[in-house]
Amino acid sequence: MPDVLVIGGGVIGLGVAWRCAQRGLKVTVVDPAPGSGASSAAAGMLAPATELHYGEQALLQLNLDSARRYPQFAAELVAASGQDIGYRRSGALVAAWDDADLANLRDLQAFGSSLGVATELPPLLDTRAAELDLERADTAVFYSISNCQPGLAGVNLGTALVKQVVEALRLDLPQLRRFVTLSPIPGLRAWVEHALAADGAGLRTQERELLPAAPARVLARLSDHEWDVDEAIRPALLALCARYLTTAVEGRAADRQPQQSGQVRGNVVDLGRSRLCHRGS
Repeated sequence: MPDVLVIGGGVIGLGVAWRCAQRGLKVTVVDPAPGSGASSAAAGMLAPATELHYGEQALLQLNLDSARRYPQFAAELVAASGQDIGYRRSGALVAAWDDADLANLRDLQAFGSSLGVATELPPLLDTRAAELDLERADTAVFYSISNCQPGLAGVNLGTALVKQVVEALRLDLPQLRRFVTLSPIPGLRAWVEHALAADGAGLRTQERELLPAAPARVLARLSDHEWDVDEAIRPALLALCARYLTTAVEGRAADRQPQQSGQVRGNVVDLGRSRLCHRGS
């Protein structure tokens, strides 16, 4: 007889079973199709501030404590399994769609601020920026329109969202000819790795001067799952990204199928041919 019987082999059930087994208990997990329930659909986010609701102050403290504990849990899981689970720390962006949404967001932010979270509500757009002449615009840029996290493999988010927004913009701004996404930037990583290879043979002089170490060491750093929070390599990566966006991808659009992760790889909509084109990754 087991000491512990766990019903459900999803993320929570298996996590509980693993911890119990680590403490010397005999564990049995019962599930006809492990991992096929809610775990297959959840995005795996820990977002205490954006998931805050009135009357849930106690739950907020539990969520905050969970968010603090999870990096260590993830590190242990990677060490035990030898597999990258795709965990990363990032912020959350909540945007209001209309005045009613903005009022609700301000109300929630004030509530969160009283509890020590969501302490500010900065404007999404730079109010100092010059007014855009929409009649002269020929390109629309999307940010965070898709997701490339391993846990969302098979969930087709990006393509559906892009198509819906493109159709709406075509009606309002028929002169638009190109649509691109900046999060993620399709193909950038492979291009940067190629530039850094062979002792940085693909680097320009200014880009090389911005590197904090030899190209080979920077290339190795990019293999670390926390490379994106390394401020030392940020200037060089920004310079490389700028060159990639302004020169490297021009004229390289080719028809391709979207990746299984749901990430739109290329996201250039050529309205002259009325079809979705995908740049290589």
